[in-house]
Amino acid sequence: MVCLLTVVGAVTSPAANALTAQQPTKAAAPSNRIVNGTAANRDATPWFVMLRVSSGSQQYLCGGTAISTRWIVTAAHCVVGMSTRDRLSSRAIVNPVNLYTYPASAEVSLKQVVVHPAYRDELSSDDIAVVQTTKAMNTTPLPYSSADVTTPLGASLKVFGLGITRYGGSFPSSLQIGHIQDLAGTTGECGGYADRYDPTSMLCAGLPDGSVDACQGDSGGPLTGWAGRRTLVGVVSWGYGCAMAGYPGVYTRVSSFANWIQGQTGVAANSTPLGLNGPAEVRANRPCGTKSCSVKKKQTLSLYVKNLGDQPGSWSVRTTKLTSSKSSGVLAPNSSTKVKLRAANGKQACGKVKLQVSGAVVNAFKVKVNGGKC
Repeated sequence: MVCLLTVVGAVTSPAANALTAQQPTKAAAPSNRIVNGTAANRDATPWFVMLRVSSGSQQYLCGGTAISTRWIVTAAHCVVGMSTRDRLSSRAIVNPVNLYTYPASAEVSLKQVVVHPAYRDELSSDDIAVVQTTKAMNTTPLPYSSADVTTPLGASLKVFGLGITRYGGSFPSSLQIGHIQDLAGTTGECGGYADRYDPTSMLCAGLPDGSVDACQGDSGGPLTGWAGRRTLVGVVSWGYGCAMAGYPGVYTRVSSFANWIQGQTGVAANSTPLGLNGPAEVRANRPCGTKSCSVKKKQTLSLYVKNLGDQPGSWSVRTTKLTSSKSSGVLAPNSSTKVKLRAANGKQACGKVKLQVSGAVVNAFKVKVNGGKC
């Protein structure tokens, strides 16, 4: 079994490099990547947390999920055995751009680390922990599930991570999202794992061909589903290899530990049952990193409209002092389109852009046109 951690300063641990499909081996430390994922919209993931963990002489990265402004859910194998000195040296970074880019205000110290008392490293069982921060995080928390211990077979799920996008590759420039599904349902069978997979406390997710998966470094990160709203249903835990057909990712089943989580944190869970699919989730990132974007005559700004949801979604773009290559459309699930924005003429102006979904504005920003002021 491979626990999915990444040592800071290294791409993978030595044990992970030696993995083969025929002879799965347990890695020495946790990891961080989504294989064949797409860029997530960070405006929609304020609850994602990156943990920079110090443990003895090692430092490594894990994911986590803010379930309140003071509490994070992560994997036990990310934080087990930490001394007081380790905890004081570790940090939680809320919704970072990537592994290296985030404002100082996003970094929070750890006050308390609580590992589930039944966690066993050799079995990867009960692989869950909660972490309390020393001060409130700037986040909109994600609810966690306390619904039935089984999720529907084929249920649409999403896994998030900040790690390597292919085995032996480099880190991505932004948070990645993998669109996967529940592969076990009520059968209790998860690929070739046989009795190593425990359906009462674990969740089996991926794609039938194995093409999308969590991998080393995604440890502790969120697996979400739709239960009336986006909800935490799993924690990245372990698996054999990465994106291997017949060996899906194995996640800690959050609903099985809901009572324990609430007992430790005081945060109530979402009891709504998980559905097969969620609605459309149409979003667009700002096309620049400044307060107001800029464009001059004959230049273009590229606005990428994405549907991260499970249903087709309609959208429209409304502009002032600008023209757009597309004004509206319908996006299929897990798809995107590019809208090119240009200055309407050569005059200086302050342009405005609004992305609307079902009549509601989901993104709005200003554009300095030809050097105009906003």
